[in-house]
Amino acid sequence: MHRSLLSRIRERKGLPKKWQGKFGMKGLRNSMKDEIYFRVDGEIVGKGRPRVTTRGGFARAYTPKRTIDCENRIKSAYLEEYPLGLHWQNKEPLQMVVNIYRDIPKSTPKKLRNEMLLGYVRPVVKPDADNLLKTIADALNGVCYSDDSQIVEITLNKWYAEEPKAEITIREIGKE
Repeated sequence: MHRSLLSRIRERKGLPKKWQGKFGMKGLRNSMKDEIYFRVDGEIVGKGRPRVTTRGGFARAYTPKRTIDCENRIKSAYLEEYPLGLHWQNKEPLQMVVNIYRDIPKSTPKKLRNEMLLGYVRPVVKPDADNLLKTIADALNGVCYSDDSQIVEITLNKWYAEEPKAEITIREIGKE
């Protein structure tokens, strides 16, 4: 029963009639915070270019498996923290702050490793910040917000850390 209820909300079909007075969709939306934060463990990969193959004389475009796997991890991390799914449905302008923590290469000397952990040395390596952001924004499209065109302000930082992860904060602009 509980699982069915969450599925209905995610599909935007609403709640059963007997609960609509108490827990109508507007009530759920208004009770949510105007800022969300969640963490994705593991390496974030940049958005891969679409690949094209031909099969039976027809061209077929597909997204690389690494990109799809990363997008699914991001969706799962968001839905684990916010199981009701779609947070912003009404084209509200959003600000996204992303901190990406990259793994320190194993061959790094100890002195340089400490500087990396303190933030004095930052990762100036691929993937590019815009490709990382594209992976995250596309993964949350239709899951956290209606469309990634709602994002009007972006901050992305790349850091080194012991464990790779991403920390994502999204807030509605104009709401304090």
